[in-house]
Amino acid sequence: SVKNKALNKLEVIGEQIKFLHRQAMSILKEATDDSQLHNVPCNLVKIPGNIYHLYQRESGEKIWSLISPAEFGPDKKLTHLGSYRLEIDRSFTPIDKIQSYQSKRQFAETLLESKDFKILALEGKTKIDNEDVE
Repeated sequence: SVKNKALNKLEVIGEQIKFLHRQAMSILKEATDDSQLHNVPCNLVKIPGNIYHLYQRESGEKIWSLISPAEFGPDKKLTHLGSYRLEIDRSFTPIDKIQSYQSKRQFAETLLESKDFKILALEGKTKIDNEDVE
């Protein structure tokens, strides 16, 4: 029936809304985390592409260092909180997620460089469900 067809389509849209909501919440969490990491005192110039190690002193103060936990050795006065790579967009990627980040980035760059994308970009159009969108 027409009602069932409409309900089926609305269910799909509802799932897409839920997915977009989860993505938006993830983006906001990442932005909050990045902002907090940027507010940690740092006595060095942070350069995109480098790995930085976050520590916490006994006093609770957080600090950045270029020295990894392995290089530090056992230090009872500092607790290692995590290690991050600073990205070109000034976001931080935890070192355990660098491979995933690079894979996604490489896929996006491949898409951007694809012949079909360049043609669509030159035309100023995108094909969605066989309809031209400007």
